[in-house]
Amino acid sequence: MIKIEHLSQKFNDNLVLDDISLSIEKGKIHFIIGMSGTGKTVLVKHIVGLLKPVNGRVIFENKDITKLKQKEMEKTRKKITYIFQNSTLFDNLTLYENIKLPLIKNKLEGNVEKFLKLVNIEKYQNKYPYEIGESIKKRTAIARGLAMNPEYIIYDEPTTGLSYSDARNIDSLISNMAKELNVTAIVISHDLKSIFSIADRITMLHKGKILLDGTINDFKNSKDEVIQQFINAKAEGVI
Repeated sequence: MIKIEHLSQKFNDNLVLDDISLSIEKGKIHFIIGMSGTGKTVLVKHIVGLLKPVNGRVIFENKDITKLKQKEMEKTRKKITYIFQNSTLFDNLTLYENIKLPLIKNKLEGNVEKFLKLVNIEKYQNKYPYEIGESIKKRTAIARGLAMNPEYIIYDEPTTGLSYSDARNIDSLISNMAKELNVTAIVISHDLKSIFSIADRITMLHKGKILLDGTINDFKNSKDEVIQQFINAKAEGVI
């Protein structure tokens, strides 16, 4: 489990996160949502130790990672994979080689074919990233992340730029990885279809604070004007 306790962060005089507290349960799919600039990415960067808070702490499996030294933090990071929005594949390597690379670098044993099969891209394994579409690139990035045998995967806008059907396929993949491999998913997204189809828990940030932390039904039943504008995708309103 990850516990974020009274976490605050500011850059210069701009308070980006203001006294944030929440828990992320193991094996669940936890969405971090909100409008652009509300601190979603800043929040998850604290989970992987890329940022140190001004106040508060992050408890990762009973360890306060805000106090860890670099070498200790590197051990913790091995339990977390970050899937970036743009997939970050190497264009000069095949998909097979992209998945194998972190295994070689980290001197890990791993069956690349297993991960190709998990994300259903075996027939593309000898293709290069510039030869395939965005959906297959994202699947490859997920396979590469899984090859590291993580306990947590952070997905940064995993369905952005995809067609409706491809986006739903990625949703299914994220859900299956959580259920079959017990990999905790932390998903930064504004894709309402994703949010309301696979989330176990949703945390909405607004102006640096948690507006609501709850289930899908909690959000759908909320009377808050900001939440209603967001989940109904209205252009005009209080936001």
